[in-house]
Amino acid sequence: MIVGVDEAGRGCVIGPMVICGVGAESMNIKGIKDSKLLTPEKREKLAHAIKKEVIYYYKILSPKKIDEYTRKNKLNVLELEGFSEIIKKFDPSSKFFVDSCDVNSERFKRNIISITGEIDIVSEHKADIKYPIVSAASILAKVKRDKFIKDIGYDLGSGYPSDKKTVSFLKNWYLEKKDFPDFVRESWDTIKKIKENTKQQQLI
Repeated sequence: MIVGVDEAGRGCVIGPMVICGVGAESMNIKGIKDSKLLTPEKREKLAHAIKKEVIYYYKILSPKKIDEYTRKNKLNVLELEGFSEIIKKFDPSSKFFVDSCDVNSERFKRNIISITGEIDIVSEHKADIKYPIVSAASILAKVKRDKFIKDIGYDLGSGYPSDKKTVSFLKNWYLEKKDFPDFVRESWDTIKKIKENTKQQQLI
């Protein structure tokens, strides 16, 4: 069996990070590519097809848990633990492919093995583009995360700090409520800036 593991939502200021592992004897579904290169509609359609052909598992990392690790400058550790937990759900004789979150992809590989035990694993940057099995994991992770964002029930954009709609939503929320809801990652610089700018405006 081959297994791909990837995440969605690492850089978001809103919502969880979703890690997904996908296992299959082969990956022959047409049109699979990195989830970021697909429209939401195409991702949904492919996710439906992928689920029929593979074994898959999710690990959901909440904003609260992400904040806890980010404040200790250990977000990579949290992701490492999540990837390793997913990998341990599969047959250890599988061939594993992971999209490395560490700038040093070989170090990420060694750190995973230190948790999982000896496995045959390929750790690379942009593995979601190179390997269809990782692309499949990326698609399932992204679709799952998109559902979390949709289920929040507000028109808040993508949840990424680069999204003006997301930032506007956060600014307006904080101005009105003087606090942030539990679906927001308060350790993010975006949130710190909103708090600081609001405080300065009130002093004027």
